[in-house]
Amino acid sequence: MRRLFRPLGVIIDTSQVKSSDWAVLLHLTKWPGGNKPYRITDHISLQRCKNSKVERLYHRLCQEAGLDNGDPFEFDTYLHFESVKYTDLPPIPHSLIDQVINLFVIASRKPLDYCRMILSRDNFSSSYFTCDPYRISEEIDFVNFDSLKLDSIVINDISIMAKNLGIQDDLGQVISRINTTLTYYYYAWRSQYLDQFIINLTICLEYLFAPEGRTELSHQIAVNTARFLQYVDPDLDKNYRQVKKLYSARSALIHGSEISDQQKYSIIGPSFSMISSILKLLLKSKTLLDTFGNEKKRKALIRTYIFGKKYT
Repeated sequence: MRRLFRPLGVIIDTSQVKSSDWAVLLHLTKWPGGNKPYRITDHISLQRCKNSKVERLYHRLCQEAGLDNGDPFEFDTYLHFESVKYTDLPPIPHSLIDQVINLFVIASRKPLDYCRMILSRDNFSSSYFTCDPYRISEEIDFVNFDSLKLDSIVINDISIMAKNLGIQDDLGQVISRINTTLTYYYYAWRSQYLDQFIINLTICLEYLFAPEGRTELSHQIAVNTARFLQYVDPDLDKNYRQVKKLYSARSALIHGSEISDQQKYSIIGPSFSMISSILKLLLKSKTLLDTFGNEKKRKALIRTYIFGKKYT
């Protein structure tokens, strides 16, 4: 009998896999795609699980190999990566799959919960490798995330961001500052602990909105963040205060001051939503990508915020 899967932890040589398909099974209820695949890129699509080859294979893995304790989850959708050729496996922030997953998190403004990844060399008749790399920890599970439903507008946003980042058949070639920001955003929502989540979020803001000087850093980053967001959210005071709260929490963590878990919960949810909105706004605009990918242009933009101007 052909082996259905390789246990988690077994190292496989993907360079020997000439043409492989990945399926990432997700909980994305009530998405509007109907039964037709929704194309994110030419070779990446979002599809419904029900009655698909991927669903049948997953159920076999559960029944015959005891995957997920023999009790399959009711995944309703999956991401299909067709004929992917690369050598690294997720979870790695720069892998093709994790770049796309990161965009789903940005668009929905909520960390990805449990999902199942399956690698197949025979169009999902069997599994060559499977793993479950994303799980929200008990601490993070208590955070109230202001998430968006996955509708046609959100899916289209993901497709635009993927195209702008150059995510197609291979890894996207992203500019260093933006790439690093996306990496720390990934580290934030993959964090197991509230403290790590907070620190990684502040690193995202510093990579994007750090001023030329180092005095009153949190104040300047808060102003720059609020000014950047004013195009989609005119409440400058709200966003300014949210950044200041985030930085106060980071300061408390670094310097050993008391901060309760309840305070952390109240800060992480709105801060994550705000930074997700920043990244979506940035990644949907080729002009902004060019600006933040060029340090001279980025600094020029930051200087306009001192005088209260909007970007154009």
